[in-house]
Amino acid sequence: MRGVAIVLLAGCAVRTTTATPSQLAAHAPAFTQDGHAELVRSTGNVRVSAEEQVTVRLQEGDGLQRTATMTVRELVDGCNLDGPDQGCLARRAVEEPVLRHRERRVDDDRVVKLVGFSAIGGLVGYCAAECQGDGDLERGFAYTAGFIGGTLLLGFVAIMIGGRD
Repeated sequence: MRGVAIVLLAGCAVRTTTATPSQLAAHAPAFTQDGHAELVRSTGNVRVSAEEQVTVRLQEGDGLQRTATMTVRELVDGCNLDGPDQGCLARRAVEEPVLRHRERRVDDDRVVKLVGFSAIGGLVGYCAAECQGDGDLERGFAYTAGFIGGTLLLGFVAIMIGGRD
């Protein structure tokens, strides 16, 4: 059971998605009508709520800017895909990432790697126990479990050091 918990913990990935005001404005109808929008990303679509808070820098006259915190719905309210905008704040915002949406999920690829690591460790432990030749079941189980645990831990550390999404 602990092994399953370790595999799932190591398989957990945090994916951060960013979006600029113009990218959010492109989904204005979905935010105002449905209360959420689906942002298309190469790593997978991300569902963003219209009530999510963003901090933007709004262009005022003569190169002045002011910082404001608001919901995505307030930012894209009045943004039209066709025709003139009606008070669209997203069009006056500085074009920089304003949304940092964090999503936690289990990464299947990581889980498969860890299961593979532990299976290899189990085979090595089993072979080490069989090479002893004395037929001691307890020692064989201890070797196998020890090698599974060791390679699982090694895989966990390798994946965590190897980088994040």
